[in-house]
Amino acid sequence: MRALVVYESLWGNTEKVARAVADKLAGVGWARSAWWQVLSVR
Repeated sequence: MRALVVYESLWGNTEKVARAVADKLAGVGWARSAWWQVLSVR
């Protein structure tokens, strides 16, 4: 299984949660976490 956990964080704990999810998924396959920045919301 392959997984990419994408997160956008305005508050500090979102990155920690995303990395924890990716770490658990890596136990059954390939997983990475990636930060996504929203530049503008209209």
